[in-house]
Amino acid sequence: MKLQLQNVSKIYPSGNQAVCDMNLTVNEGELVVLVGPSGCGKTTTLRMIAGLETITSGELRFDGRRQNEASPRQRGVAMVFQTPALIPYLSVYENMAYGLRRQGLSLAQMDERVRQVAQQLELQDLLERRPSTLSGGQQQRVALGRAMTRKARLMLMDEPLSSLDAALRDQMRHRILDIHHQTPTTTLMVTHDQAEAMAMADRLVVMKEGRIQQVGTPAQVYAHPANLFTAGFIGSPAMNLLQGDIEGGWLNIGAQRFPLPDAPGWRRARKVVAGVRCEQIRLDTKNPRDAQARIQIRSWELLGWQQLVYGTLEGQPLRLLVPFSQPVSPGERLVSWNPDAIHLFDPLDGSALDPE
Repeated sequence: MKLQLQNVSKIYPSGNQAVCDMNLTVNEGELVVLVGPSGCGKTTTLRMIAGLETITSGELRFDGRRQNEASPRQRGVAMVFQTPALIPYLSVYENMAYGLRRQGLSLAQMDERVRQVAQQLELQDLLERRPSTLSGGQQQRVALGRAMTRKARLMLMDEPLSSLDAALRDQMRHRILDIHHQTPTTTLMVTHDQAEAMAMADRLVVMKEGRIQQVGTPAQVYAHPANLFTAGFIGSPAMNLLQGDIEGGWLNIGAQRFPLPDAPGWRRARKVVAGVRCEQIRLDTKNPRDAQARIQIRSWELLGWQQLVYGTLEGQPLRLLVPFSQPVSPGERLVSWNPDAIHLFDPLDGSALDPE
């Protein structure tokens, strides 16, 4: 199924605008992830698509057909919620078969479908158990299985992994991706976890305050953030953002000066916010082609095979990632980065400055 939102908005009676003029297309078999902070309109968007919220203005289309007035049942979408919401007095088997009873399937057809999905999710040994006897990860797999048995052409997932611990989240994420690759279903997922979004999405939709900030593949959004919000939100650790100004092909941050790539759009003198990712900064290197900076190191954290180093550059916070084996100590140190690693943003509207 091809999903289209055309100028879709949601305004509540209180006047609060949860979603503003959203335009988005999700292609057949694509897994698209809506990502952004709490309250940015992600779940409201999902609920409008499912028919659980009315659309204030704009059009929702499935394969080109308008769906605004269709009931949730008529839309025929499957939805996985943040909590499993299983029926406690029914077995795993009965929970997974629950949504099939209205489809007119025979008992044999229902049984075949439930057992097939249970096999995919490794639930075949749990079919007779009640939800209260299952772990959190098992319950969420049952909720996913209940949605999958319907064989809907559109799958909606509202933060399905947020209630799980880190290890279970990793397991469920890989399981969902494996199933999606085996039987691609048009899927729209919501999460506030940008690392989860980066790992799962064919395309990301970054949202803030009800508006789309950027749409693209995870690699595109990470490498070429469209604005300051996306630059600061996507990436863990977040991109360093430093106040400065440019003049004649140089970036000035306080008393320190750094070369910029030979880009016509970056030669006009102006105030900017300069961004550089933590992993692109190197400690104690002296490559003459790199930009060199002197920073004050304050502290550091061991992250396994890396250390996250906290320092300041001309009084502004700066972080960098270094190998765990590299000695780190407080005080002034030399760091460097390739000039091509720099991103420049307009401090007034936050938009990325075009180097051309």
